[in-house]
Amino acid sequence: MKNRIYPKDWKEIHPGHADMSTDFYYSQLASRVLAVLENDGIDAVLDEPAWIRDAAVRITAWFEDLCNGTGLWSVVNTVCHSRYNRLLPFFDTSAYYPGEPNVQDIQLLLWDIIQSHYSDRIINPENPGIAMAANDIFNIFDEEYETAPETDEMIAFLTNPALANDYWQARKVMEWFALDSYLSLSTRISFENSKPYKVKDEYDNIRVYHSMLSHTFFDRQNLLALTAAEWLSAATGYKMDVDGTLKQSRAYSIVSYNEETVLLRDILNENEINVQIDSFDPRWLEQYLPKAKIVTCCIVGFNGKNYHFGTMFTNPDEEYLEKYKETIANEERKQDNIKHTAELFLKASEGKPIVFVKGIDEFMNFQINKMGSKASDEFRKAMEQHLFQNAESGMAAFMSDSEAGLLTITLAIPAIKASYNPYYDQEYAQKNALNLIVNPNAMDYSALCTLLDNNYLPDAALNSLKGYEHGRELVQQNIQFMADYFFSQHR
Repeated sequence: MKNRIYPKDWKEIHPGHADMSTDFYYSQLASRVLAVLENDGIDAVLDEPAWIRDAAVRITAWFEDLCNGTGLWSVVNTVCHSRYNRLLPFFDTSAYYPGEPNVQDIQLLLWDIIQSHYSDRIINPENPGIAMAANDIFNIFDEEYETAPETDEMIAFLTNPALANDYWQARKVMEWFALDSYLSLSTRISFENSKPYKVKDEYDNIRVYHSMLSHTFFDRQNLLALTAAEWLSAATGYKMDVDGTLKQSRAYSIVSYNEETVLLRDILNENEINVQIDSFDPRWLEQYLPKAKIVTCCIVGFNGKNYHFGTMFTNPDEEYLEKYKETIANEERKQDNIKHTAELFLKASEGKPIVFVKGIDEFMNFQINKMGSKASDEFRKAMEQHLFQNAESGMAAFMSDSEAGLLTITLAIPAIKASYNPYYDQEYAQKNALNLIVNPNAMDYSALCTLLDNNYLPDAALNSLKGYEHGRELVQQNIQFMADYFFSQHR
């Protein structure tokens, strides 16, 4: 039987999976896109049947966005121009028409969809199969563009003036964008991976709900490493300012409450915060609020007001509170140590942003004799076991960040072209420097930015059918975009 996209498949990418007036037209169009993807061999890469069907739906939803004029894709052009001084990464836009179907847009979107499924390797955006499929899909869309219908329901959903001041309406749109829109595949995959293998009880349900809201508010795993609120603000023009300062669970005493807000006081620093009462579960308000003394909860700010979200515990016992206080105190001490470490590092490194060492002895010499640290035998043993055992050829690089502390790199040290890196090897760098840009487990994002700001990865290149120099030029022209994209979940 011929593989097709049905209206029920098409609805999966729309808010609430609701029926819309154009479902039949766009599901038919998505079936034509699916046929192209299969005929052009993309099913060899998107080799799960569900993956290639999902790709056809997402690419068609991109076309629907253009036809509706709702502007989600236009944010790509705006942000890329602002950040990288180009309309799109990777592709020549000398013949490009913003707001209309373009082959380059389809290439980038298809690359993003494929790349989202492969965290263990990089897909070359110039892949000939992607280029061929993008051209064939463009021909379909170019033929349909002038007569394709607008989806009034989607236009109303994304242009609702309530987005600027109604937290609940804005949250609904943010949740859709983060988890179900055509731009959200990486976030959806991350959310699905966060779920327990089997939901066993109410607590598991609450954990899934909390994860869903965390992804909605704070996740950046998309083409531009923007939160849903940032992307939607840029697309709609409505202010959607999400503040995650208090997103981690903290313990509060309940001071007072009225019909609109609950006044909470942090039990450690005594800061007070008003939280909108309608963000709490009505059952909790009825059964627990009158007798609640302390709650642990997470708070998100939206356009100047505060809302509870996710998990919450009422009147935790003394043992829990003591552990909580100890955890927060340790975190505060850690932050103080980070600032002190950053100052010591810069002085010990004589202004160099990175220190390179080989083996535990060199590291301990730098720690004790240069930084003046009182490193214990236990510290040496821990570093040897957890850092240098995993370090490639026993090499490591260290740098300091005023917010993150002492940062380490143990992968591909010979690929870092610093004049004072004694281990730099050009031949090695040409083969391995790219790993430092596309592997978010290699280092902290701020460490990668240090490498890029100092032009320490000039040899990084994609494998290209056009040769090393072309692959290197492609990476160097798009290196900041690639860093932002591949490290998006760590920003």
